[in-house]
Amino acid sequence: MEKIFTPINAWESVGITKHFGGADATEELLKWVVISKHSKVLDVGCGTGYTACHITNKFGCRVAGIDTSAILLNMAINRAKKLGVISNVLFKKANAEHIPFPDNTFDVVLSESVLSLCESKKIISEIHRVLKKDGVFLSNEVTYIKKPSDKLSRYFSKSLNINLSIFTRKGWESLFKNSGFKILKSSAYRIRYSTEVKSHFKVDAPLKVVTAFASVLCDKKFRETYLNLELLKGWSKFLSYAGYGLYVCKK
Repeated sequence: MEKIFTPINAWESVGITKHFGGADATEELLKWVVISKHSKVLDVGCGTGYTACHITNKFGCRVAGIDTSAILLNMAINRAKKLGVISNVLFKKANAEHIPFPDNTFDVVLSESVLSLCESKKIISEIHRVLKKDGVFLSNEVTYIKKPSDKLSRYFSKSLNINLSIFTRKGWESLFKNSGFKILKSSAYRIRYSTEVKSHFKVDAPLKVVTAFASVLCDKKFRETYLNLELLKGWSKFLSYAGYGLYVCKK
């Protein structure tokens, strides 16, 4: 059976990972937690390792990162070596539904655009398990600014070849609360394309970003799957409903 092609395959092939709000959203989340050199931090869905390396570089703490992609993990390791922080980071291939660490291990757990692509309830439960008492969970997640119809939600998932689990801000808050978290702060934002582009340039060199986008557009499977008028209209409509939410939760 031929593997279903998704946008994630395209980004993986060129070494670019993405979450709405970009590096600025990550910084906003980090303002709401106290991290010291003694803290233990977990990045769930670490991708190419930008956030994990940034946190250890900024705070001097130990950071673990997990992802299902061996390709992206290799890029994360290379990034850590290049930045000279490899001794403070640990990258492991793992599914976030089964986090390979004991209970009560981490002071802070962070995830960025992960829950909406997976079994969110299971992952939130796992994050709660590995956090220490009074530990903090930071989440940047795709969030509906206005809720679409169920029919439209199903269309978004089908057109992108991804089983999306997207909620409103109140919906995400309910999921977190039902897993035992206390909500310390939450906010939702619309997507600003200028911010997204600037973030890509901040995370990766401009030449790499431009080359990556060109490579994606030249990918035959990507063009056949996504560059058609109906899908582009659907994607445009999706973005009129969706933004991103920043959530700070305490165990």
